[in-house]
Formats: sequence, C-alpha cells, structure tokens
Amino acid sequence: MTVLILAGVYYVTAAVIGAVAGAITDFSVKKWWVFDAGKRSTVEGQAARYALVSGIGAALNAGLSYALVDGLRIHKNIGVLIASTIVGFGWNYPMHRLYVFRPRKRN
Repeated sequence: MTVLILAGVYYVTAAVIGAVAGAITDFSVKKWWVFDAGKRSTVEGQAARYALVSGIGAALNAGLSYALVDGLRIHKNIGVLIASTIVGFGWNYPMHRLYVFRPRKRN
C-alpha cells in the first residue's frame, strides 16, 4: 500500500489493493503453514468462511475503534492498535483456527 501511494496511486485505491493483497497472503500462510489445512477442505469453502470471518472482524474493528477513539477519547493511533489487537486475538485467530481451517475430526 505504501509503495502504491508513493507511486502516485490514489490512497483509497492503494488501501483496497493493500487489504486484498494482505487477505490473500494471510489466507495462504494460515492455510498452508499455520494450520496445515491444505488437504482438509476445498479452497472455495475455506475462502468463503475466511471472507465471512474477516468481514465480521472488520466490523468489530471499526466499532471498537470508534468506541475507543470517539467514546473514550483515546488517541486514534493507540485506539486503533488496541482494537485491532483485541479483535485479532479475540475473534480472528480463534475463528480462523476453529471455523475457517477447522481441525480434522478424530475417529
């Protein structure tokens, strides 16, 4: 994203491209290395679950950031960092582990 902005790409376009690239990278790393879920389910199924979890995570991030920054008057950089940390560890990671890349059932 930063490289695109420095190259003169409109910042909103750069942010969207950066978010999509980040999501693709995150999905790939978690599928193949973090959760070793390469053969557990179809990519399409995992991608759909990933999109759902990520969309809810983005909404939680926005709501919590707003509450911290505008509600509690925490500096915006700190408030967004706190919100993203809480959502990342409290929602995204557990849902990716248990729902998106669910473990194999043991017989």
